[in-house]
Amino acid sequence: MLLAELIVKILVVSLVESYATFYLLFPNFSVGWFPIIFVLVTFFIMGLGTEIKEMLTVAVVSPIVSFFILQILAFVNFKQYTTYQILLTVLARGAVGFGVAWMLVGVVIGSVANLLFSKGNGNKEY
Repeated sequence: MLLAELIVKILVVSLVESYATFYLLFPNFSVGWFPIIFVLVTFFIMGLGTEIKEMLTVAVVSPIVSFFILQILAFVNFKQYTTYQILLTVLARGAVGFGVAWMLVGVVIGSVANLLFSKGNGNKEY
């Protein structure tokens, strides 16, 4: 797998996780569908098309990238308000908590999808 493909997968999963984290932290200010379905589908599709090693790398690195995406977006959008540091603290705690959850969900769903539905990946050395 190319490094560029791995970076794109990390960014896509991080954006999905950021959306899901923001939605679960602030349901009154979010629009769209229930985001846990997107997280599950993203990791399922990723598990179908990648090896275990790359999937585990994406599942571990994407919550970290998601944390920074949420912090940067919150700072840029809300720095003019006096209470933006409270918002950053809430996002930090939520991103860490949900990041661990997304990592565990990603590893389990992706591994099961890879194990059950992929052909050819099982005989490679991981």
